[in-house]
Order: sequence, then structure tokens, then C-alpha cells
Amino acid sequence: MMIRMTLAALLAASLAITGCSSTTSTSGGTTTDTATTDDAVADTTTGTDAAGDTATGDTAKDAGKDTVKADVGPPTATWGECALSDQACLQGCVPSNCGDSSQACQADKKCTDLQTCFQNCGKTPMVMPPQDTTPVAYLPGEATDAYCQRVCEIQGGPAALAEDEAYIECVIGKCLDCANSAPDISKASCQQACGAENYCSDQYTACLGDTECLGTYGCLLTCGSDQACSTACAGKASTATQKMLTDYNTCVTKYAKTCVAP
Repeated sequence: MMIRMTLAALLAASLAITGCSSTTSTSGGTTTDTATTDDAVADTTTGTDAAGDTATGDTAKDAGKDTVKADVGPPTATWGECALSDQACLQGCVPSNCGDSSQACQADKKCTDLQTCFQNCGKTPMVMPPQDTTPVAYLPGEATDAYCQRVCEIQGGPAALAEDEAYIECVIGKCLDCANSAPDISKASCQQACGAENYCSDQYTACLGDTECLGTYGCLLTCGSDQACSTACAGKASTATQKMLTDYNTCVTKYAKTCVAP
């Protein structure tokens, strides 16, 4: 609960940084084209030397193959180095890694209003969002801070909530030190967010760029562990949207434990 309120305050601070430029991060490393390298090695080493010995060329070509095989595949992604309480570290990390999601929220008044609402929930004393004559009912046993956040989510709407979630997932996945993120967020959840940010950005961007998928994703976020609610949200979605969400979920599951310490 506290992490959303803390990051809401961080977003407000990060948006104040001039430009808030985004640096695109990639999970892939530099890979070597095996065929091209082999051909290049072969072209320079297969000729007969002055003594008529071609063994040197074959040996060099084989050595080239060994070099290529040792440098295959992208490097494993690493999580960040910031503690949730280290505002200076986070404000240094967020603009360069999560500028796009920050700006997407800044451009949508509903998202900025949602962030302000979350900030107010985290204040002491707590500032509840204003409601009409028929306020949202408390759930059985619901804590006041959880209720405050839930009212913010309902008033903000699914699209704004999805934009906010994109920002939060980016901060967790790109900036937080997962080895020291507890108790605010578990190491497993932090590591999963890191995997999603580094390996599943194509699937996530596809959904966030689609109006229906964005709304459905936001609807699912409001459900929490309520399976009936999730089923209702998904049931309203088109086949195309359901596929986008399934593709993203499959990717997140695949890379949930991939990230390691820097």
C-alpha cells in the first residue's frame, strides 16, 4: 500500500525535473553474426603460405568459431540500486529510465489527479478524496489507507490507473534494489517487475497503446484478488485484447525470476 503512495510523491517530484527526458533501455546485448565472422576469418586465413601449409588457415578459422560461440545471447538484466526511501537515488534514476511513462501520466489530467489523490492518502493526517452524497462503501475489515486508495482508483478510472501502474512498474523494475526492497515490496515482486520491464516492453506497449486493452488492463487492476471481478473485466474484452493481455502475462511469467543483482 505504502509503495504506491510513496511513488506518487516521487512522480510529482520527477515531473518537476526539466525535460524529464527518456532513455530507452534495451535488454539485448551486442551479438556477433556467426556466418559473417566465419566468412571473414576464412577469407583472410585459407590461403597457402610460402611453405604451402594451409593448416594455419584452418586453425584460425576454427578459433574464430570458438570466439563466436562464447559470445552468444543478450546479457542477463539486472535490477536497480535504489532503496524506496532514497529519494535522491530514485530522482536520479526515474527521468532517464521512466521518462516515457512519467510524461504519459503528465499528459493525462485524470492520471495527474489520481497521483494527487494517492499523495493525499499518504499524508498525515490523511486527506480523503471528496465524494458525492453516495460515498463508496467500506469493504469488510478494510483499512482506512486501503479505502482511500480504492476511492482514488474508482474516481480516476481504468485508463488513468493503467497509466499510473505503467509508471510504478517501471520505477520498481528499473530502479529499485530488489535485494533490499522488503517490506514495502517483496523481492519476488520486484524481480518480476524487473523482468517485465527488461523483456516484455513490446507486449506492454502494445496494450497501453490500444484504447480497449488499456481500459481492460485498468479494470483488472481494480480487481485485486477478486476472481469474479477479473472474469467480468476480461469477458467484456475483444479477442484481440484478450490475446494482447495473454501475451504480456505469458512473457511476465517466463521472465519472472530472470533479473539478478547488478
